[in-house]
Amino acid sequence: MRLATFVCMAVLAIISVTEGHLALALGFAGVKAVLVGLGYMELRSAARVHMVSFSLAMFALAGGLVLVAS
Repeated sequence: MRLATFVCMAVLAIISVTEGHLALALGFAGVKAVLVGLGYMELRSAARVHMVSFSLAMFALAGGLVLVAS
């Protein structure tokens, strides 16, 4: 799982750099924050409500930043 998370984060970072769009990079940053939370932090073994609330908060934050950047 950790290798797949790392590969996914690396691919998202490469796409962000090659595209050069700030909104796209911020959206990918939100996805990467959720991947780190689920893959490397203790959220994978935490209560489901904590995992879902963290994911929703990260997506809301990233969505807000994308709206401000566009």
